[in-house]
Amino acid sequence: MSGMICCEFMKIRRNKVLMVGLIAVLISAGYSAFQMYLGNHSGDTMNFDLLNYVMVFNNTTLVFPAMLTLFGGHLINLEYEADTLKSLLTVPVSMRKILTIKLLVTGFFAVVFGMASFVLAILSGCLSKGLWTKEKVYIKASTEKSTVEKAERYGVSAASLKDIGEADFVLLAVKPDIIPFVLEEINPYRPRRVISVAAAVTAATLEAGLPEKTPVIRVMPNTPASVGEGMTAITAGRYADEDFIETAKEIFSALGKAAVVSERQLDEMGALSGAGPGYVFVIIDALADAGVRAGLPRKLAVEAAAQTLYGAAKMVLETGKHPAELRDGVTSPGGTTIAGIHAMEARGIRAALMDAVMAALAKSDEMGRK
Repeated sequence: MSGMICCEFMKIRRNKVLMVGLIAVLISAGYSAFQMYLGNHSGDTMNFDLLNYVMVFNNTTLVFPAMLTLFGGHLINLEYEADTLKSLLTVPVSMRKILTIKLLVTGFFAVVFGMASFVLAILSGCLSKGLWTKEKVYIKASTEKSTVEKAERYGVSAASLKDIGEADFVLLAVKPDIIPFVLEEINPYRPRRVISVAAAVTAATLEAGLPEKTPVIRVMPNTPASVGEGMTAITAGRYADEDFIETAKEIFSALGKAAVVSERQLDEMGALSGAGPGYVFVIIDALADAGVRAGLPRKLAVEAAAQTLYGAAKMVLETGKHPAELRDGVTSPGGTTIAGIHAMEARGIRAALMDAVMAALAKSDEMGRK
């Protein structure tokens, strides 16, 4: 299986279309964070709400997932165009395994670029909200060149490893499999406090890789953080005090909403709100398809579906009413809405969404045991 995964990466490296697509996804994430930064700094709040926010929302909720979907589809299409799909079907490997490998490769790039989006969102959000000043922010990337480029882009300082011990706290925003190497690298410089965005890496694991009694906090944001509407779960390690917890909450509240939970609840939040945007993108796509089937143009159908979910979610948050109560308010006896809800319930949409959350949680638990 490892050999087949390596082959997929080789195909991607040699395909210009895929590489351009991957770069486009990264530009999309960066553009979203940049627009959020500009919008929060502009004196015209209404202009940001009506123009920039719509641009950022469409860019993140439509372009980003669309590019990843096209990326996965293109992997399959490459096999078809090269007339190797038939050969794949004849090798002694199940179709399920072939599709799993392609999904794993697609998921890998989703994690990479999703993490890039989180980094950009956190930095832009905190700078724009005035939580940090540029003079007090230091950034360290994997290479010196990348560090300098990112520092110049945001007008902050480029950091070296020796700066780690002087920082108020260190924010680790890297892939989970890189965490052990990062901890080994920063350990000798004795960071004062550490916040980690890496999924499935427990507080105990982080504490074990750092100097004794280093305060550690884990956070689990989601992709809407890149447009200032994220939901972040925060959990503290054994040595994190209330002041550090409040600092973390203040940082991630700048990207939407934040809640302090237990470590088990953080994993549960990951299955609900962390993976939730993926479920919602599927729902938006399905509603848009329904609109097209009914006769609407694709662009209008997508916009209508996305805005409907956005408006409905805002009603739940701002009214404080139970979703069932709001549903009853738009459901007339013998009307069109109840007919549509009946069709949804008959198809098991409620059970499907519940199963999706539990499946995501089971996968998170599996990753945590490795």
